[in-house]
Amino acid sequence: MMLTIRNLAIALVTLASAAPAFGHGFALSLNGNLLSATSNDFPGNANANLFLAELALSSGELRSTHGGAGSSLFGTGKSLSFDVYSPLLYSDGAGLPAAPAVDGVSMLIESQNLFGSITVDGSGTFTAGYQVSGNSSHEFRWTLDSLGALPEGVYGLAYKVKGGPAGGGAYDPTNLLVVTYMTPNFFPGNDPLAPDSPLSLATAAIYEAATNPVPEPSTWALLGLGACGVFVARRRTRRTPLANGC
Repeated sequence: MMLTIRNLAIALVTLASAAPAFGHGFALSLNGNLLSATSNDFPGNANANLFLAELALSSGELRSTHGGAGSSLFGTGKSLSFDVYSPLLYSDGAGLPAAPAVDGVSMLIESQNLFGSITVDGSGTFTAGYQVSGNSSHEFRWTLDSLGALPEGVYGLAYKVKGGPAGGGAYDPTNLLVVTYMTPNFFPGNDPLAPDSPLSLATAAIYEAATNPVPEPSTWALLGLGACGVFVARRRTRRTPLANGC
């Protein structure tokens, strides 16, 4: 009997150590004049600018209080805020590029210190945030909302923390910090931390899309017109007639 209990205890400890635990956020620090933030929970790919958390059902909403940037060691003599630099992105972990969240799905980012709130959906590319204390990675409350059926998977976005000393100049802002959130019914894989697991593929896809945005079709059109103009100008300079236009 004692041997059975002992073996069971060993098995439980082994399972606990093997299971991924997702939480907290980015550890904020000051390196000279540069604001630095390092993820304390990235999913198996050693990317310190990528963070992962699990959404939990709370009062009928899918929420997380993990994913902010802060440190109690940072001090109080500063004035900080944040901005979001991507749309809300989605991946189902199938290995395809991440896409903007479908219409009707959005992420509400609220300050737990009553500083403000913003909503990010799949249509925007930049959203101005609000003041943050920079003292806690639990400062934000993230709520994923959907007007219809919510596609299971991983959702995420990129933001930067900026600001400076109270009454002083500005620090250099952080790198793009990418937060990702897994829905409760998403299957992360038998080994979620493996590079080819659905979870790792999803977070990597969102990170790539958030930090390397694809230009809008209108942007491509403008770039094409610009290239055409340069081509025409060069042909005219050479006094060579255009056969078919640009």
